[in-house]
Amino acid sequence: LSRRRLAFDVFAVVILICDLTWTPYALAFGVPHTRFLIWCDVGVACFWLIDIVASFMTSYYEDGELHEDFSSIAKHYLRGWFPLDSSIVLCDLATTIVGEVIQDGSVSGSLNVLRIAK
Repeated sequence: LSRRRLAFDVFAVVILICDLTWTPYALAFGVPHTRFLIWCDVGVACFWLIDIVASFMTSYYEDGELHEDFSSIAKHYLRGWFPLDSSIVLCDLATTIVGEVIQDGSVSGSLNVLRIAK
């Protein structure tokens, strides 16, 4: 594991912890979705998109053998975490974009509940 990938993964854990604490807090106390928070949401979604791309370039071990070629990595990732990763990022982007477009509190609040699922 390279130092860059390790640092990236540590940063991912920090973002995940922040997301797991901030989302329930914001939903429970009705924190208004300011422009700053919207940009934070977009930044986090972009980070997870970069993580998906990086996962296509991350070698893996299987049965004690290191697989470094792109086709093996892509097949392994597409059969493994890719469906979950991509659906979470798409839902996150959709709730951010739709939540910004829709100003009605009841609909927007319902969309924010989807963020808990991620």
